Amino acid sequence: MKDTGTVSVASALGRTTHEIRRAAAVLVEIEHAIGNAITGSSEWDREHLREIQMLDHVQQTLDGLSGFLDALRVGLSEEWVVDAKGAARSVNMSDLSARLRGDDSAKGDEPKSSEDVYELFD
Repeated sequence: MKDTGTVSVASALGRTTHEIRRAAAVLVEIEHAIGNAITGSSEWDREHLREIQMLDHVQQTLDGLSGFLDALRVGLSEEWVVDAKGAARSVNMSDLSARLRGDDSAKGDEPKSSEDVYELFD
């Protein structure tokens, strides 16, 4: 049988929720790292600290969105399907696109250390 790429709406929302939570977790790590880096510096003023706190706001927004999507997912019929493969083609990050398609072999376990977060900048 040909794989059409369709999955239940509940499954697609569940995958999306998981990815939003992953992004929020990375933001928390970044916020802590920046906070630790500037704690002892006298060059940073209240405005800089306020800007860094925006990371926390983004993290909370992502967490709120993932909770919303997760709540929508609950109780949806498995018979309602969407074309997750087609939709995932619009995602430019290949690993994220693969995970949203349901490819379990795609990289992207939860970050295990700060080194994983900075890997993109090597």
